[in-house]
Amino acid sequence: MGVPRAALGEALVNALSVEVNGYEMAYLEMGSGVPLVLVHGAINDYRSWSQLVPVFAKKYRVLAVSLRHYFPERWDGAGDDFSIKQHIALPRYC
Repeated sequence: MGVPRAALGEALVNALSVEVNGYEMAYLEMGSGVPLVLVHGAINDYRSWSQLVPVFAKKYRVLAVSLRHYFPERWDGAGDDFSIKQHIALPRYC
């Protein structure tokens, strides 16, 4: 059946967000089933997955994230604290 392209276009514009370590992380979510997390490269954001999200969403719950300082966040250029730790939520016992 698939996901209508209009729905994908709307999702790209109306991304969801979740707070991770005090930071609002934007992401797209589509489909259902086993989670499949898509993480972009250094010069992209979650929009780089736009052609593949509908394909994967046929079988998986797809979560495409935008890392800190990437679209749609506006980065002020301050700080040099970019790290993997900022982008994951560790269990409280770690």
